[in-house]
Amino acid sequence: SCTCAPVHFGGTFLAGTGTPSLSMPDGLIDKGAALHPRLVETRQGQQRFVPGSVNESLTATYAIWNLLDATMHHISPEHNYQTGYVRELQLRRMVNLVRRPHVKTYCEIGFNGGHSAVAMLLANPNLHVHSFDLMGWGYSNETSRLLRTMFGRRLTMHRGDSTITV
Repeated sequence: SCTCAPVHFGGTFLAGTGTPSLSMPDGLIDKGAALHPRLVETRQGQQRFVPGSVNESLTATYAIWNLLDATMHHISPEHNYQTGYVRELQLRRMVNLVRRPHVKTYCEIGFNGGHSAVAMLLANPNLHVHSFDLMGWGYSNETSRLLRTMFGRRLTMHRGDSTITV
């Protein structure tokens, strides 16, 4: 019942790629642009979209920040935290640093709502984040669960006093 399947004469796709085996009809894609699928087929619980550039990483980060902010506000509406974390210039520098091929681990003291952690996890699909935090905010446990749901074992939370846990 997919409305786009008849356009592809039955919806035939190259196995495992999500790429149509037939050329896209006029009007569905820029004439000069090649078809580069951004969603990958993967197992349940793994990311279907992995940012391929700094700009894609930033766009994905900002979208997840909206979700984190909404979650934080839902749990603790009395706190005004929305502009309290990393600034865009800082974020761009951090993203560029963790995208380097040799970077495999990122450590941070202070998880709070998870904004920096999610940015680093999105910037480098091979990165493992270790975050050290007291988890004292009412929303910290919920946002860390959300990120664990998204990134699985790539995020390790070290709960407690960082002067001891680090």
